Amino acid sequence: TPSSNTTTSSSNTTAAPSNTTSLAPTSTPSPKPEMGNWTMEDSSDKNTCLKIQMAVEFDIIYVDKNDKNATKIFALPTDAKIADSSNCSDSEIIFALTFNDDWVMTLVFKYDDPKSSSLSAKSKKYSVHEFKLTYTPSAKYFPDIKTPEAETTVSNPSLSLFDTAEKTSYKCTAETEVMLGGGVVTVKTTDVQVQAFKFNTNDKYDSASECSADKNSDKSDKIIPIVVGCALAGLVLIVLIAYLIGRARSNRQGYQQV
Repeated sequence: TPSSNTTTSSSNTTAAPSNTTSLAPTSTPSPKPEMGNWTMEDSSDKNTCLKIQMAVEFDIIYVDKNDKNATKIFALPTDAKIADSSNCSDSEIIFALTFNDDWVMTLVFKYDDPKSSSLSAKSKKYSVHEFKLTYTPSAKYFPDIKTPEAETTVSNPSLSLFDTAEKTSYKCTAETEVMLGGGVVTVKTTDVQVQAFKFNTNDKYDSASECSADKNSDKSDKIIPIVVGCALAGLVLIVLIAYLIGRARSNRQGYQQV
């Protein structure tokens, strides 16, 4: 289960812009992100080491020309390219996508237990341990920015995101939020399915472990029809009882008149 979204990043990330204004950041709307698909191969044996699909949104806070905090929303393009910095090894997978000229989103997958090599496949768990975004707050992407800046990197290196067992995929259609740089950037993921390290069948997802949000949603979808059905049955029963009582009273009045 992903760690708390309030997890703050280490001190080497950029700090959030000054909150001297009492107004909430204004937000620039953006189209809903679309789901993209990416696959990585191990260069040593050409076997699939990572398969991932997801839709990603970045909500980035900056200071505009009116000295107010503003939020610009970006979607990860479905044609984002796997960067040269990506790499697969037995203990770590670095998955990096490049987009918007020189922006880079990086996810670092690791086994949760350093001694995982001695564990069974069901006991071995992996997750995203670090989420990082490198972007350029330039006038090209932030037209009303007060002071365009050079390349900026924000990260959260204290995660346990998309965690699941080896030879199992993780699946979550619900939205998951991750804070980077102490809240400078909020990442929102949806429609996620991911599998890393080992596969029972190369290039195909194995059985999926659903996130708790999806499981609760499935339960709600099943419970609601039951509740509605019980309510309707109760209503029918009340109407029937009222009808029988009314008919019985009518019959008694008829007898008394006779």
